[in-house]
Amino acid sequence: MNAFYNMTLIAFASGLLLLLPGCMDNKNSAQLEANKAMMQAYADGFNARDWEELKTLFAADYDYVTTPGVEGPDGLVEYLKGLADGFDAKFELVDVVAEGNKVAFHGKASGTHVRDFGGIPATGKAFNLNAVGIVTIKEGKIASEVEVFEELQLMQLIGAMPEQPSEPAAAGE
Repeated sequence: MNAFYNMTLIAFASGLLLLLPGCMDNKNSAQLEANKAMMQAYADGFNARDWEELKTLFAADYDYVTTPGVEGPDGLVEYLKGLADGFDAKFELVDVVAEGNKVAFHGKASGTHVRDFGGIPATGKAFNLNAVGIVTIKEGKIASEVEVFEELQLMQLIGAMPEQPSEPAAAGE
């Protein structure tokens, strides 16, 4: 009986060892999905221009690494309002990948230059630009963000910067 008991206990323990990582993965998976959902809420908040709701997603010491001086939820919202004032932009997440407390995303910003932006009068020109970034989530809030988007293309489109020639000039021209 003792040998049967020991074998049953070993089988049970082995089963637990096989199941526990899966349970831990489910908990981890749920957290990763929550982090990805936070990115969707970020995009939805921007698209709806729901600035107060948007602020609730960010940590008090949020750092928008991409643009120095944009700090905290209030700083981010003021920055986003500036964009929204000049453009009727929408942001769509194309891909979102989460690992640990990091979320990487690829998105598309599209819209039209409808009002003055940075001293540049509205051009009525449409845009469709890519953005990629990584956010860090801490204690259920977005703590920091690094983002790269096709800002040069946007500035050229609205006439804030000269367009680059499509063909490089030959030597001596």
